[in-house]
Amino acid sequence: DGSLLAVGGAELRLIDTATGELIANDTSYGNNIHEARFTPDGRLLVVSAYDGKVRSYQVGDKKLGQKQLLSHAGTANVYALGFDESGRRLVSSSGDKTIKIWQR
Repeated sequence: DGSLLAVGGAELRLIDTATGELIANDTSYGNNIHEARFTPDGRLLVVSAYDGKVRSYQVGDKKLGQKQLLSHAGTANVYALGFDESGRRLVSSSGDKTIKIWQR
């Protein structure tokens, strides 16, 4: 709905777009973040990183909730993320030449 902004680099930051306030952050990334995307309904945030992993966070009440770790075959960079229209399926691609389809 545009009320939150996810910003990545060496860490993930969740920002309230109305106030510019930092709502939450996750500094556990051992490597840089490549991409951050919300599901169409805004309830889930997924983040790809250069460590071969995708992290997903439940988003509610303008905060990051429980984190889930999704792994590709190796440790190559995860470059791309995409959701289907329902937001129930996520596709990710990695530099290890794998494509993963995740269902929630």
